[in-house]
Amino acid sequence: MSIALIARCNSALADVLSAIICRVRDTTGAVPLVSAYDGRERSWSPPAPLLFQRQVGHENRAITAGEHPRHAHRRARRHRPD
Repeated sequence: MSIALIARCNSALADVLSAIICRVRDTTGAVPLVSAYDGRERSWSPPAPLLFQRQVGHENRAITAGEHPRHAHRRARRHRPD
């Protein structure tokens, strides 16, 4: 993220973007490259450093627009170890 971009946005937005970037960075400090599925186009995007991603096991996956938090919560409850 360039310094010029940060300077143009307000401080609250900069704080949010900074928190997201810190959360998704890997051990090397880079944002991992992940592919995302576009349901409308029915295709996968090339790997990119997407800010909205989550870790599933040892793999990072994109959080897509069709993935509602309520569904993620239900999925987590179904796959919770007993």
